[in-house]
Amino acid sequence: MSSLYIMRKIILIVFLIPFLFAFQCENEETPKTTTATTLLGKWQLIEILADPGDGSGTFQPIENGEVIEFKNDNAISGLTGLDNCSNKATYSKTTNKITFANCDNTLSFKINGENLFIYPPCFEACANKYKKIN
Repeated sequence: MSSLYIMRKIILIVFLIPFLFAFQCENEETPKTTTATTLLGKWQLIEILADPGDGSGTFQPIENGEVIEFKNDNAISGLTGLDNCSNKATYSKTTNKITFANCDNTLSFKINGENLFIYPPCFEACANKYKKIN
C-alpha cells in the first residue's frame, strides 16, 4: 500500500468520526421529568434531620409521618409546625417559602430529585424530608 492511500484513509476516518457523534447526539431523548418533582399534591414525611450542633446530624426515618398537600390555590393542608402558629399556611413557588396565617415565622422548601425538603427555623441544621404519595 502506498503512503498516499494510507493518508486518504486516515483523513477520511478523522472527518467521519465527528459526524458519527453529531448524529448520535441528535437521536438522544431528553430525560422526562417525573410527576414526583411537581409540588402540587400530597407528600408524606419520611425522615427528619436533627443536628446536635456539631454537624454530625443525619436523617432519621419516621414511621407514619404527617401527610401534607400543596393545592392549586397556594394553600397547604395538613402541615403542623411552629409553636403558636395556626395550621393555616400558604406557599409561594417564587420565593420557596411557606407562611402561616397568624405567625411571623416562615419555612423554606425545595424539591431535590424525588424528595421535598422543608426547613423549619433552627439554631442547628434541621430539615423535614417528604416523599410524593400522589
